[in-house]
Amino acid sequence: MTEPSGDVLLEISDLSLEFRTYRGPIKALNGVSLNVRAGEIVGIVGESGCGKSVTMMAATRLLPKGSAHITGGGIRLFGNDPMTLSERELQHVRGRLVSTIIQEP
Repeated sequence: MTEPSGDVLLEISDLSLEFRTYRGPIKALNGVSLNVRAGEIVGIVGESGCGKSVTMMAATRLLPKGSAHITGGGIRLFGNDPMTLSERELQHVRGRLVSTIIQEP
């Protein structure tokens, strides 16, 4: 894993994602972009079902394997594409360097 360039720790650029189902693909994200810089605490708010949790779970590669497919854009987490990191590298990042707190209603 390489160190991030500059102070952007999480970069999500024009991310589109769909879930594959037996009835066909379901679009879950369409063009999501955001940057999180060192020292920032970010809260994402929105209506139920708008993609908040899916966005963060995609960024930390916590979506069920094989169910989600990124159809556009990309993610850089600490300068790396989380889809290419090993599980060991991801375990180092999750909880130590980045956390997601998902609030249930």
